[in-house]
Amino acid sequence: MAASRAKRALLLALASLAVLKAGALLVCAGGRCRVPAFDTELLIAFNTWRTPLLDSAFAALTWAGSMYLLLPLALLLALIDTRPVHAWQRSFLPLALLSSWAVVHITKLLVARPRPAVLEPLIALPADGSFPSAHAAQAMALACAWLLRPGAGLRPWTALTLGLAVLGVGVSRLYLEVHYPSDVLFALAATALWVLALREAYAAVGMRS
Repeated sequence: MAASRAKRALLLALASLAVLKAGALLVCAGGRCRVPAFDTELLIAFNTWRTPLLDSAFAALTWAGSMYLLLPLALLLALIDTRPVHAWQRSFLPLALLSSWAVVHITKLLVARPRPAVLEPLIALPADGSFPSAHAAQAMALACAWLLRPGAGLRPWTALTLGLAVLGVGVSRLYLEVHYPSDVLFALAATALWVLALREAYAAVGMRS
């Protein structure tokens, strides 16, 4: 049984990397980056929403995907976890977040997609590559890790709340014009698969311990 979980973990991790590879080929095939039509059209659509209130709201909301907030939160949640699980299992949240961060930033370096230049961004453009969205990936990583952490039961309202928070972070990156929609969509899909892979790996280790 442990071997089966380990195999699933490997397949899910490979699927996560395959999603990122597919996205990279879509937007930067052969090292030449382009902007698919749906990326441009959606950014223009988000621009029509702009109001001073939404500008401020999304500029604040986007911080919910920052490692400056999420990493201390993940460490704190792991530290105060009093559930009857092994000590090493409490590392699941921070490890899911840090490993997702590493995968995303390695992909950014390899793909090197320029940031959007469709419209004027509302905040300063980060210096790193656009694909994939690290903020969206980090928010998804912590949300999935919380729902899938060892010994946790799935609560629909918690899942819905976290899902809306992740969606809000993703939308904020588009509203602020710092990412293309493809950056966000591929980041979310790949990160969900990555955290599922890590959960299977933890389950496999737990069966052997």
